[in-house]
Amino acid sequence: MRKVSLDAGCAYAKVVAFDNNRNLLQTCVPSIIVRGKSTTRLDGSKAPSYLCEGQQWSIVESSTKAQDTRLDTYPYSDMNTVLIHHALREAGITNDEVQISTSIPLADYYLKNEASKKAKRNSIQTAVTLMDGTQLPRLDHQVTIPEGLAGWIDLNFDFQGNPMPDMPTGDVGLVDIGGRTTDIVVVKPGLEIVDESIRTLPHGYLDVFEKLNELINIKYPESGQFAINTLDIAMRNKRIEVATGRDVSIDSEVDQCIKIFTSELMDDVNRVLGNGKQLSGTCYFGGGVEHIRGHIQSLPKVMIPDDPQFSNARGNLKAFYL
Repeated sequence: MRKVSLDAGCAYAKVVAFDNNRNLLQTCVPSIIVRGKSTTRLDGSKAPSYLCEGQQWSIVESSTKAQDTRLDTYPYSDMNTVLIHHALREAGITNDEVQISTSIPLADYYLKNEASKKAKRNSIQTAVTLMDGTQLPRLDHQVTIPEGLAGWIDLNFDFQGNPMPDMPTGDVGLVDIGGRTTDIVVVKPGLEIVDESIRTLPHGYLDVFEKLNELINIKYPESGQFAINTLDIAMRNKRIEVATGRDVSIDSEVDQCIKIFTSELMDDVNRVLGNGKQLSGTCYFGGGVEHIRGHIQSLPKVMIPDDPQFSNARGNLKAFYL
């Protein structure tokens, strides 16, 4: 049975698996989903549409009325389950049965362990079909790992479960910047966490998109509400179409909202971890890291893995072998 790891976050659903040639596959799809019927594209094709527990869900990445994923219940919801199946399809995983390793929010794992793990297992194993009746893979939930610690597993172990060389031997602060929240915790050697250091902060990098939309609206009142996917592309390109045929630079708006987010984040990190002098280092990962990399990579004793957006998903896959 094929082993696949998932990190179905509020902003993106990430899939990591090996292909038949033992090449690592990493796939990411936006967590953008609408309740109800699909749409028809210009070429006549339909956007993907799924049925779960009697409810139709459709993947419309251009929608400005997508379901809000910034909810405490989202990791255990039907829409999360549908997005997982959609991400698996986009990754080309069509096996009849798939063993799944996934992660749940740090505080849920440590403070509501059994209830949260059971809810995640039930969610993962809920049946989903395409609206045309096509049966999708049966997902066999195997492993649940806390978000944040999964990213640390990624840095500390290889895909056979062997420890990586030259890793810190002391305590390390972990900062996992997700779409809805930011998890902070101190981890000791042996993957033991310091209980009193657990914090789940109620903001993530989806807030950056919200702030960016606000700043664009102030400067260009005619622009209105943008889809999250549009704002994500605009963040990287620093340009956006504010009206038909009117493409503008948003350099200053992007820089401003990133500086605001980074400043607030570092205030929180320092409040939880102190000045970090007693730590061997601070590791940043999650989808939000790429947006603020330039502001944090020069800080003392900072660690940022390659492709930090996929750190939790890779760690989930490695957890199969620990």
